[in-house]
This record gives sequence, C-alpha cells and structure tokens, in this order.
Amino acid sequence: MTDFFVYDKIFPVIRMIIYIIRHAQTVHNKKGKVFSGVSDVFLSENGRLEAEKCRNFKFLKDVEEIYLSPLRRAGQTADIIFDKKIKRTIVSEFSEMNFGDYEGKILEEDSRDDEVFQKWINDPESLTFPGGDNFRQHAERAFDAFKRTAEKSGADVIAVVSHRTTIRLILTQLLGKPLNTFREIPCDNCSVTRVIYENGKFRSDEINMKA
Repeated sequence: MTDFFVYDKIFPVIRMIIYIIRHAQTVHNKKGKVFSGVSDVFLSENGRLEAEKCRNFKFLKDVEEIYLSPLRRAGQTADIIFDKKIKRTIVSEFSEMNFGDYEGKILEEDSRDDEVFQKWINDPESLTFPGGDNFRQHAERAFDAFKRTAEKSGADVIAVVSHRTTIRLILTQLLGKPLNTFREIPCDNCSVTRVIYENGKFRSDEINMKA
C-alpha cells in the first residue's frame, strides 16, 4: 500500500487504490482534436518521453496488476511505465469509443455544418456515431467493467490504462455527474488519476496528475 493516507479508528480500511492512466501522446494527438477512437495509432516520440517521465511517480511502483485497453497506444504506454513482469489483463471495455465513420476526422476542420459534430459538442449523451458506438452505452460498459475490475482483483494497488473519452466517462459516473458534463474533467496525455475503492464505493482524491 502507499503512504498517502492517515489511518485511525474513524476511517474504514482502504481495500484498493486504482491509478487510472491515459495513454501518452500519439501521432494523432499531435495533429489536434482528432477522433482517434479505435484506430490503432502509435505513440509519438514526445509520447514516449511523456511515459518515461511518468515512471518518476514513485507510487506507481506499488502497482501489482495492470488492466488496459486492447489498443496499441495503451500497451505501449504501459510497457514504458511499468516493469514487464507485472501481470497485465486486456479489458475490451477500456478501449476508446468507436467513432465509426468519423474515425480520423479533425474536429476544427470538419465540424462547421455537420449535424453529428454539433451533437457531439452540444448533446453527446443522445448521440450514436454512424457506424460506431452509442455514447451512453459506451459510458455504461466502461463503468461496469471498471466496477467489475475493482471487485474481482485481489490486489491492493492496480492500474487502468485507457483513453480520454473513456476515462472521462468513468470518472463522470464515479463522481455522480451528468454524462454531458464529461468534458469538465481534465484528462491530459499520460496523466494519472487516483481512485480509492472502499466498502464497495469509489472516490477520487487526485485527478489529472502530470509528471
């Protein structure tokens, strides 16, 4: 366990600490607001450097198990940050949202008169991307998988390596906020958010930590 908390008779015993990590910068991220989604893009050179810096977080050395998206950028980030001997489990629900026909499009260049883009900006909760995911369904799948992971793992400290939209939607539900407010939660490349799971409930005390 880490040493971030003070224990006494007032506080229940912490069962688990979960570090949620967004993958490092990719070649798409360098271009701006690209709908990368399930496109299997690589880390950029700067992204590799970000992940190397993330190794400086001493508390990540306590991680006993890693649960990650099946997409390559998540695996590359985990391989740089963590010792390869740590157990890894692929969780398909931790993948990024599938943007369907909009995969690879750039928001600023393509959004002006596009109904789907406008709904993504103004009312994403009601949106299903053509050929892709429904926003609410993706949010619910991701959060359900997050809860199952916490319930089934017997470790004291685990890491989840995932993607910006997916992480934001998990945290939005964890914090009890409306899904349409997901953009209010900061989630930079290679940022770390700490979640505590105790007595069947979640709380977060640190969001979007950067090395």
